[in-house]
Amino acid sequence: DELPLLPGYYRQSPASRVVRPCPRPDDCLGGNNHSELCNPVTTGPFCAVCKAGYIGGQGEPCAHCTRGTRRLRSGEACRRT
Repeated sequence: DELPLLPGYYRQSPASRVVRPCPRPDDCLGGNNHSELCNPVTTGPFCAVCKAGYIGGQGEPCAHCTRGTRRLRSGEACRRT
């Protein structure tokens, strides 16, 4: 059986026995549903990647790109379109 994760922690898969703290604990929600471990604006390992339309990640909070801008690549600033 699968054990639920506490908020602030992450594991690579539901079967993984390795549980590690998230770099930004608020990004990792915990629980049993592996597809919903991250907050709504993050994804990836340790919930450290910003979803499309957001900038930041890698230890920085994700911020929404403003209208008329786009994200170039993960970790880069939003640019005017």
